[in-house]
Amino acid sequence: MLQPIHIVTSSIDTTCTVWDISTGVPVTQLIAHDREVYDVEWSPQSPEIFASVGADGSVRMFDLRSLEHSTILYEAAPTVPSSSSSKHNGGSSSISPPSTTATPPPLLRLAFSPTSPTYLAVIHAESNDVQILDTRSPGQPAFEVKGHRAPVNGLAWGGATMMGGVGETSGPGWLATVSDDATLLLWDLSTSQPNAQQPSRSAAQQPKRVSTPSLAYSAPSEINAVAWGGGGEWVTIGIAATPSAYVFESFS
Repeated sequence: MLQPIHIVTSSIDTTCTVWDISTGVPVTQLIAHDREVYDVEWSPQSPEIFASVGADGSVRMFDLRSLEHSTILYEAAPTVPSSSSSKHNGGSSSISPPSTTATPPPLLRLAFSPTSPTYLAVIHAESNDVQILDTRSPGQPAFEVKGHRAPVNGLAWGGATMMGGVGETSGPGWLATVSDDATLLLWDLSTSQPNAQQPSRSAAQQPKRVSTPSLAYSAPSEINAVAWGGGGEWVTIGIAATPSAYVFESFS
């Protein structure tokens, strides 16, 4: 087990800061992205490596031993904003036309698989899907998880074999996702393999689509957060407009 001596924080000022836990003093600060940084997480494989996502639509990996370089694991494809999403000042006689410049959508969250730490999952802003990347093959996602009917708000990894037995663990593991569609979906990716097992995935190599969850739970309203607990036995969710958290037994 890793013995952490540092924490890392992300900021809307485009930086990530590494702090010494014992002293509370910053060890280093770096410009991590071209725009706001929304999430950051240590790799389970090393106390020296972390990855971050931000408003520039990229996933970047850093190594404390070599901060002059970073690895861009993934860049979201640029899209042109729809006219319905453009904003203007009501009552103004001059209305700016919608932007026709294609820009990548922001990436909001990321999470490494604790059981297969070369894999990490990311959430795009206003997206119903989750992309799962393999750090060994930067560029294209290894998997796309498609099951929600509204934007995904949160995700969390569980164990590799959550059904009580010891099985094949060649894939990323179990993943929980929650969404504005008021559902919690549990995905068994413990034996899944990408479509192409090659050292470098080209643009022509499409990610493997996973569209059938193993389990699903419905909530009374949008779900904003999710976490595994009890060694994978329990899943806790936070529901919008309620003061309570809901706890489910994963496989009851």
